[in-house]
Amino acid sequence: MNESSTPTAKSIWIRVFRFAVIAFGVLGIMSVAGALSTWITIKKSISGHVIQVPDLCGLSIEDATRTIEPLGLTLSITQTPVHNNVVAKDNILFQRPNPGKHIKSGRQLVVTLSAGPELKLIPSLVGEPLNFAEILTAQADTEITKVSRTPSAVRKGRIMAQSPKPGEEIGIRHGMSVLISDGDEPKWYVAPDFRGRSFGEVKKFLDEHGFRVVAKFKDFQPGWGPVVLRQIPQPGYPIRAEQTINLEVNKD
Repeated sequence: MNESSTPTAKSIWIRVFRFAVIAFGVLGIMSVAGALSTWITIKKSISGHVIQVPDLCGLSIEDATRTIEPLGLTLSITQTPVHNNVVAKDNILFQRPNPGKHIKSGRQLVVTLSAGPELKLIPSLVGEPLNFAEILTAQADTEITKVSRTPSAVRKGRIMAQSPKPGEEIGIRHGMSVLISDGDEPKWYVAPDFRGRSFGEVKKFLDEHGFRVVAKFKDFQPGWGPVVLRQIPQPGYPIRAEQTINLEVNKD
């Protein structure tokens, strides 16, 4: 065999070195590619799909859930609902994040439910005078809009009945009606003839029966003493308690 065709030790080592370099290069490229592929896979799993937050305000929990499930979102409900006059009770009042924001799928939307209108209770007004009842109703954010009166054995000026009843929720209703006692129904009499009678006796009689007396003294006949000369209402006319009786009295 020729000496020139026989591989020398040097050439063998060069070939081995080249093979090793190529092998390590291939392994390095494969490692980098594998790491890059793994990183991309992990990034995708972490980042998720970016979506726009839908508007859930005013929706029920069922409707909101149906809306967000296809987007890969879930709901978290805060423990304390908030009173609101517009959004129905148990529907969504607030949400976080706000509608229109862009977030990744898999996120959780935090929502606060409406407790409906803030309802206050009707106060009890029975037995109270009107002025104090008006204070109570103002504190309950309502007012007395209708007042009726009727004779009654209940103390005059006191409330006998009310509508709505005590303890009911005011809600969207506004205004209350009350029935107030005008005191005992006045008794009716036929006016006696007081003319010629002593003013002192007549006044005592009228005071005892609850009449108001207005006396006008007039110089008419000396020596007669303080006797009644004229009266209004006249004798025989119907009169009732607390009515005013006008008397013209002789001034002696």
